[in-house]
Amino acid sequence: MQHGLVDLIAGWGLPASLVSPLAYGAALLLSLLSAFLVFVFVKHGLLKLLQSQLVVRRSQWLTKLEQFSVFRHIALLAPLIALWFIIPKLWPAQDVSFDWFLLSVEVLICLQVAVAVNAIVSAVYHLYQDKTVKYHLGLHTGVQLFKLVIFLVAIILAISLALGKSPIYLLSGLGALTAVLLLIFQDTIKGTVASIEITVNDLVCVGDWITVEKYGADGDVLEIGLNTVKVKNFDNTITTIPTYALTSHSFKNWRNMSLVGARRIKRSLLIDVNSVGFLSESQLNKLTEFKLLKDYLIQKQATQAMLAEQEQPVNSTRLTNIGVFRFYIENYLRTHPHVHPDATCMVRQLDNRGEGIPLEIYCFTHLHKWIEYEGVQSDIFDHLYAIAAEFDIKLFQQPTGLDWRQAS
Repeated sequence: MQHGLVDLIAGWGLPASLVSPLAYGAALLLSLLSAFLVFVFVKHGLLKLLQSQLVVRRSQWLTKLEQFSVFRHIALLAPLIALWFIIPKLWPAQDVSFDWFLLSVEVLICLQVAVAVNAIVSAVYHLYQDKTVKYHLGLHTGVQLFKLVIFLVAIILAISLALGKSPIYLLSGLGALTAVLLLIFQDTIKGTVASIEITVNDLVCVGDWITVEKYGADGDVLEIGLNTVKVKNFDNTITTIPTYALTSHSFKNWRNMSLVGARRIKRSLLIDVNSVGFLSESQLNKLTEFKLLKDYLIQKQATQAMLAEQEQPVNSTRLTNIGVFRFYIENYLRTHPHVHPDATCMVRQLDNRGEGIPLEIYCFTHLHKWIEYEGVQSDIFDHLYAIAAEFDIKLFQQPTGLDWRQAS
């Protein structure tokens, strides 16, 4: 075919100096025309057929392949393969331009195959992602690492073809560039090692709520990559964190809170020391009317009466308003519909550091979503702030301008 094309043009009676250029031009034109026809057939024939099947069957596989342009990449690969077969048949092999043309096509085939495989891997991965609510870190980083290997292999093959050397010969020469490669890919290497550690220890998954104070991240994990982790904060900003930072620095993962179904409430009421005192008889009678305190106060009064009859005043005790208030809070929390009944629930005093007596409420609510949690916490403290006056207890606060005016 190669000599036939030259002989055909030479038979036209043209000068010998024009035969070779015309043969090269005809070979180039026929090669490109053949590649174009293959491209048109694949894109407007096969791909149209696949798209029609996509509409009829509504296959998720076909939809994902179409979304990531897999068919388009294959359509671009088809004419390159056609050129690779046609060029040796039409091009004069003894010419140097033949080698360069064929070499260019082979390099393009290597790169286009890498692009097509990358699109297929992305389609398969996102199809799995759509079907899974939570997927583990190792899969995403593994996919990214696999894509990186694909392109590295394609580039090595392309360079080996261009140099006319074996890929093994090219790889053997990379030893001298090891330090440079380690410097360039240091984040990728650290991210790969970190991803293995996170996968083995199950430290984080997509969808987890994490807090990383060093990077100002506080929100849900959107994506865990080979080099970075994307966190959507609660103010709708995005924070990117190096993947290796999740193993080299401490962070808080709130996943177990959701799994257990209990979120902690830990806040304090500051009691004014000057308002703390013993309960009088009238105060006890008033507080006995409280349903949450009735049985407790009746029992305490009965115990005091028994000790008085036994003439053991040294063993007698008097009830304080802060002690009864603390018992009231405990009963209130234990009967609250949104306080977790099986989790720790207590009210305790903390050290007084000059800002009143801290009365800490420590309990858990089964409503762990942010809005619901804040609503329950606010309802509890709204009630406690309002009911404190019934125990003749004043809450401590720093003096304001109004306080100074009243004092004067």
